[in-house]
Amino acid sequence: MVEHGAGSVLVTGGTGRLGLALLPALLAAGFEVRALVRRPDASLPPGASAVAGDLADGAGLAEAVRGVDAIVHLASGSAGGDTEAIDIAGTARLIEAARASGSPHLLYLSIVGIDRTPLPYYAVKVRVEEQIAASGLPWTSLRTTQFHELIAEWLERRAAVFARGVSFQPVSTADVSDEVVRLLRAGPANAIVEYGGPEVLTSEALAASFASATGAELLAIGEPAERSAAAAFAGGNLLAPEHAFGRITWGDWLAARR
Repeated sequence: MVEHGAGSVLVTGGTGRLGLALLPALLAAGFEVRALVRRPDASLPPGASAVAGDLADGAGLAEAVRGVDAIVHLASGSAGGDTEAIDIAGTARLIEAARASGSPHLLYLSIVGIDRTPLPYYAVKVRVEEQIAASGLPWTSLRTTQFHELIAEWLERRAAVFARGVSFQPVSTADVSDEVVRLLRAGPANAIVEYGGPEVLTSEALAASFASATGAELLAIGEPAERSAAAAFAGGNLLAPEHAFGRITWGDWLAARR
């Protein structure tokens, strides 16, 4: 168990959306931080060490995990991409390397609602959670709601995930980073933990506030298409209102973004 910020942590996916917020938070909390990177010239915050490696083929994993007290597993293939190589096989390789190095706390970043949302990418995430739980390592799976940045990216792309009857619970990567720090300090939960943003907002509310804050054209919200992602998201599948622990609201984030 890592206590009071002491100890070393390996982060996979440290240059991704959450990793960019998490690495500085871990450093500020007093952790020794390593990041598994595929490119040696990857930009990391001062104080974080880069370890070259790749989940897709296992290169560098033994060195990356050697002596660490905890592993924060953020890396994932993109939805529609080669998730088998990165998420399933890559996680298996990471677990094998971690077991060989000792018994580090393995904390996996997952998504609220994956067990009730019929999408292939979410089914992969469920399988990874099962791998983590069966790994024999002390573990925690942290399911979060959608990051502010992801909601904004979807709105900018005018993605078809927004529809009538679809609500989201946007959460800040800064808040999630604080929760990861808390969980590392508390030690392995050996359970799934859920963490959501402070408010639930409809597709209509998100589109209107985004258009007002950015000057973008207002996204028209219609009915979800049959068998679409929006249809899979309908009915509150992505929400965890009973775990609304985040502090930074969507409006706060939009204001800061401006």
